[in-house]
Amino acid sequence: MDSYNIYSSLTTNTIHKLAQGFIESGLEYQLHNNIELYAHYTFALYLLGDPLFMPFVDAPIEELTFVDYKTWIWIRPLLLLKARLNKIEAIVTTDKIWQAQKMGNEMQIKSNIKAFLRFLNGETLDLLSLDKATQEQDKTQEAYLRVTLTMKLIIITTMGGGDNFSVDDAEKMLQENRLQFQKLYLLQD
Repeated sequence: MDSYNIYSSLTTNTIHKLAQGFIESGLEYQLHNNIELYAHYTFALYLLGDPLFMPFVDAPIEELTFVDYKTWIWIRPLLLLKARLNKIEAIVTTDKIWQAQKMGNEMQIKSNIKAFLRFLNGETLDLLSLDKATQEQDKTQEAYLRVTLTMKLIIITTMGGGDNFSVDDAEKMLQENRLQFQKLYLLQD
C-alpha cells in the first residue's frame, strides 16, 4: 500500500486497522524499509489523537541517519515529533537536522541551507493545493495534504520559524489543520 491510499477510506476505524496491521508486520522493519508509509501512519494517528501512534513514536527513530534527501524528508518530521513529545532530547535532534543540511560540497551546502531557511519561513507550504482539494471536496487528497502539512509544521515549530512565519503562526496553523483533519474523519464515522 502506498501512503496516499491509507486516506481513501475516511474512517478512524479503517486507518486504525491498517496501522495495526502495519505494526504487526514489524515496526522496526517498516521503519527501515518503508519510511514514507511509516511517517504517514504516525502523523495520521497523531492528528486523530489515536493512542496507537505511540508505538510508532517509541520506535528507535533517532537511530536513523541521513542517507539521502528522499528518505530524510520523512525521517526529519518523525525525529522532531519525537522531540516535541519529549521522547528524545530536542537540542540533539535539532543539531542532527542542521547537520543534514550541511551534506555535500560547498555549493550544495549553501543551497541546502538557503532552501531550509525558506522552508522554515513557511515559503514552501503548499496551501494552494490544500485549498483546491478542500474546495473540490477531494477528501482523500485533502487528508493526504493535511498530514504532509502537519509534518512540515512540526518541523517549523520545533526548528523555529522565520521572519515572516513565526513559531506561533505555525502552531496556530497546526492546531487548525488538526481540527480540519479530524472533521474529515469524524464526519465519515
